[in-house]
Amino acid sequence: MRRRLLVGGAALVAALAILALVGLPTHHLPPSTPPVPASPEPPVPEGVPVATSSAQRVAPPPAPREPVAAWREADIDAETQLPPYKEVVAGRALVRVSSVLRSLDVGDPIAIAVPQLGETWRTVVEEVERGPGAARSLIGALTESGGRRHEFVVTTGNRYVFAWLDTPAGTYELVAPGELGWLMPSVNMDQHVDYSQPDYYIPGRDDPRNSFGERPRPDEPGYPRSGRRP
Repeated sequence: MRRRLLVGGAALVAALAILALVGLPTHHLPPSTPPVPASPEPPVPEGVPVATSSAQRVAPPPAPREPVAAWREADIDAETQLPPYKEVVAGRALVRVSSVLRSLDVGDPIAIAVPQLGETWRTVVEEVERGPGAARSLIGALTESGGRRHEFVVTTGNRYVFAWLDTPAGTYELVAPGELGWLMPSVNMDQHVDYSQPDYYIPGRDDPRNSFGERPRPDEPGYPRSGRRP
């Protein structure tokens, strides 16, 4: 009897092992739950960038560059040495020129101020003309007013900076022999120049005379030192 129980128990263990390996019939398994369909995502409004993976993310557009200030007004009373110029021009303004002007190129933003008018024009360099040596001219437009284009030309060299500005209130010119320079209204410049007289000198014909009607010797003050009138 005991042997019969041992044999029966062994058979039962074997049967359970076979069922574990083979698995239960499908009709004995509980019914599976059907998958729930995912709700559709709302449409993305037009113009809004679509979020993607980090490898595909589109970089945002670069921020607009700040324009380079061509010059800024300087305090004439605070400067110990003023830049030289041949005359004191009415309405002049002392300005400090930026050294970055020499490195600007086409498409670079630039801010050009005329302190006398209380105006600053933000514009871009449209053209660069290269001259002899290190001379470069930055060309563009300050603004358009009344259907007219008001242009600017800023010429830089190793040391000097010159500028010509056509503003709606008249033209202005900059003469800067260094870091400091004078921004002057063109209408007030060269008031002492007599344009009816030639600006050249011909040796032998235009030699200056001294108070005695004689041509001065080379060691006398009235002797011309260049090809222009003394």
